[in-house]
Amino acid sequence: MNLKCLVGFHQWNGCKCTRCSKTRPAGHDWTKDCEKCRACGTIRPGCHDWDGCRCKTCGKARHEGHPWQDCKCTICGAIRDESHRWEGCKCQICGRVRDDMHDWHHCRCNACGKKREVFHNWHEGVCTECGSYTPLKSRSTIGMAIQAIETEDMETAKNLLGADSSLRTHARQLQLIAFCSQMSPDDYAESQASVAPSIVELKRAGRSNAQFQQDDIQRSLKNLTQALKYELIKRGPPDWTHIKEHYANRISGDPVDDQAFPNVRLHTYYRDHGHADSVLGRITDDAAAVLRPTNEGMSSESGSPKYHVVHEGSLAGKQIKEYLITVVNGGGEVWEVLL
Repeated sequence: MNLKCLVGFHQWNGCKCTRCSKTRPAGHDWTKDCEKCRACGTIRPGCHDWDGCRCKTCGKARHEGHPWQDCKCTICGAIRDESHRWEGCKCQICGRVRDDMHDWHHCRCNACGKKREVFHNWHEGVCTECGSYTPLKSRSTIGMAIQAIETEDMETAKNLLGADSSLRTHARQLQLIAFCSQMSPDDYAESQASVAPSIVELKRAGRSNAQFQQDDIQRSLKNLTQALKYELIKRGPPDWTHIKEHYANRISGDPVDDQAFPNVRLHTYYRDHGHADSVLGRITDDAAAVLRPTNEGMSSESGSPKYHVVHEGSLAGKQIKEYLITVVNGGGEVWEVLL
């Protein structure tokens, strides 16, 4: 203790000595709380001057004595879960939302913004209200992304996956692969300690001070492609009903399974020639044997430059459906079907 304080010459600042921290029963600071000294913490109970839920002297609030207006205290603004003034799904006093009485416009509530998985306003596979993708559109996106990865068109794959909220994790993985492939050995080692687990999964276990080599990149891309293919399996094959609905204005009629169509014209689009070859190579042998390509090449008819293929021939309704399902599942687009 300071010598002056030992002989009683404290340097008081209110109730507390600034030299030795000794306290005294006078000079307390009750401005912040009538019952607790701001400087030393001394307690004096029963000193608040309550006006409902708030002390008129220090402004402290308590959890009782609220003057409620419906669900909200008029003094402190506290909210209680009763006496709400509901207008549809939203309380007009406190803004709380309930899962009832929504004002639905297609798939989105006009009042609170909640989304539901039905009554989407689909346009070209995307809901104009909430931005969701149809299962068909998502499958098509995955198919095109796989093709882009296999042809090393990473920017296209990233853009495709990033546009679909359910696939953005895969877009992030592609970004990480591209990032790691450009790092120097020193940068790579320096980043190891702070790197996120999702990045670590894309790197070889035990590789601590080496550059992210080409074999690591290829292995990660292979794993990513397998994950995307699993997404396709998980989401199930394209359903003909969905395809018919999605391309209703491009298919002239209904290809009944056991009905013969002698003059079928199938016009489809792909990213490029390689994509077209890959997808059309999966067409069944019996359908491929009776189809002949009558026109193909780059075209901007669909809005942006894409590779188009026109097949003509005689097919049964079931074969037509299988052809179109194969195209969509591989990431192609249906432009026109004449039966």
